[in-house]
Order: sequence, then structure tokens, then C-alpha cells
Amino acid sequence: SAGLIRKLFRGDILTWDEAGFPDFDETVRPAGRLHCKARPGHWRLILDNEDLFSPELEEVGSIPDMLINVSSLKGAIGHVATWNIHKYADRWRVKTLEIDGISAFDRKALKEGRYPFYRAYNITAWEAGTARKKLAKDLLDYLLEHAAEIDERFSMVPAQELKAAGWQFVGTELVGEPE
Repeated sequence: SAGLIRKLFRGDILTWDEAGFPDFDETVRPAGRLHCKARPGHWRLILDNEDLFSPELEEVGSIPDMLINVSSLKGAIGHVATWNIHKYADRWRVKTLEIDGISAFDRKALKEGRYPFYRAYNITAWEAGTARKKLAKDLLDYLLEHAAEIDERFSMVPAQELKAAGWQFVGTELVGEPE
């Protein structure tokens, strides 16, 4: 459950056998990338404040560092966007945990707000410079128009689908889950 994941990252559960994996008597080794503190999604859905994480948390600076850590240290647990698992599959093999029987790759469950952990991606453009502003707007329009064509293995849900499912937006920015 999401509660178990939070306990693992908080340091409330110290070994995997305590977490319900009796055949895996290893120390839990949480790893995290605690960046983008103001945005919804990713690590803030695990624990909302960096001070809530275990003092044993191994802070990593990049996605490859996270995958190296989790794939090479017995008992390690980390968090990355699902598409990074595919992107780096030829280098580092990691397992994903199902939460309440739901896969991290289940786009429908994510869209419906049933999968508790997600990563929000934002696209922004500068307002200055008329020629560049038009090019940036054209690029943004193109990306938004073709978002539904993104390969499903990336487990990305376009903003239009999230809006239709009741996710909260202010203008074009995602600010909250469905109520």
C-alpha cells in the first residue's frame, strides 16, 4: 500500500521482512531525489517534506544515480518516472512495486487517481522576444495537439485526459488530483 511505501521511506520499517517480505531479510535502503519542491507529484507524494524522510535516505543527484543505486544495492528502494525504467533498461534493471495490486504502468489507474504516485511534467516558454515567442508557442501547440500520440510504454497521460478525468488545473498547469 501507499502507507507501506511511506513507512519504508520514513524509516519506520528497517528491514524488508518487517515489510511483509519474509524471504528477503535485507535492510531497507531508501534513495531519493528531493528536487522540484514546489511541484505536485513525484517525491512529495511519498512524503510531503524532506524532513520526513529517513535519516538513512541516500540522496542522489540524477536519474542514472537513482537507477545505479537501486539496481546494485540489495534492499534499495527509490523512485523514478516509469519511462526512465524503459529508457535505461539496457543498463540497469529494477523492479517496480505494485501499490494495492495496481502497476505503476497502468495509465488508466493513474488517470483515474487510483495509483498514488505520479510525476507531473511541465512545459514552459519565456514571454520575451516576438520571434522566439511565436516559435515557442508553435512548439507548445504542437506538443499539446500530439500528446495523445505518446508511446503508451511511457505511461504518460496527456493533460486533456487528466482534465476530463477531473484533475485540477489552474489555466494549463496541473495543481491537484481529482476530488
